[in-house]
Amino acid sequence: MRLAAGDHNSGCAKHAALRPPKIDPWPMPPAERRGAEGSYWPRLARRYNVPPRYRDLRLEELMATPATATPAVQAMSEFLEEGEPRCLTLAGPPGVTKTATMVAGFREEACWACEPDCAVWYSMPALARALLDPDTSRAAVDACIKADLLALDDVGLAYTKAGGWVESAFEEILVEREANYSLTLMTTNLPLTAFEAHVGDRVADRLRGPWGEWVALPGQSLRRKRRGTGA
Repeated sequence: MRLAAGDHNSGCAKHAALRPPKIDPWPMPPAERRGAEGSYWPRLARRYNVPPRYRDLRLEELMATPATATPAVQAMSEFLEEGEPRCLTLAGPPGVTKTATMVAGFREEACWACEPDCAVWYSMPALARALLDPDTSRAAVDACIKADLLALDDVGLAYTKAGGWVESAFEEILVEREANYSLTLMTTNLPLTAFEAHVGDRVADRLRGPWGEWVALPGQSLRRKRRGTGA
């Protein structure tokens, strides 16, 4: 069940693809919205195996102060405000808040725009393990293809090899999601040219098109900065 009133996948054959209006005609007061989300999100986070260290993050709160409104957070906020089911890839070195930002964006969409069990979260190592297990492989591919919202964290060179099953399945997932214009969030440590070489021409071509948005995040690790200042 969705928390929001605007249902864009209500099962109507004619209007199932409609998304909620960008301006909510019946907005909830902020305190009521936080309360509703606060009771609903922990169950979703456990179901989706979202990393526990990031589960308390909310996109709205991250955007509220300059210290937490990092380039990644700003990019996610702008992307979701567009309200179009596309693919956002946050790319940059470790420690620039890619995963934290993706959790916050995933939380926003999973709580307010998805039916239960219609969102999927995977770290790339976990997805690779699921794809390599004959008992879970096909189910993992189908779940990633059919999800209203898919988040893939840490898409990188270490988890696939050219011509291997993981690479083939990953390509199938992204090609099908682009064909259906499905909302997809990804993070990677790879620069653009290395990422495109990693995912192959079929996926790279789709990420260059209108479905894909690539955001290269600047700067050094914020983790190192915090350690250096004693924070």
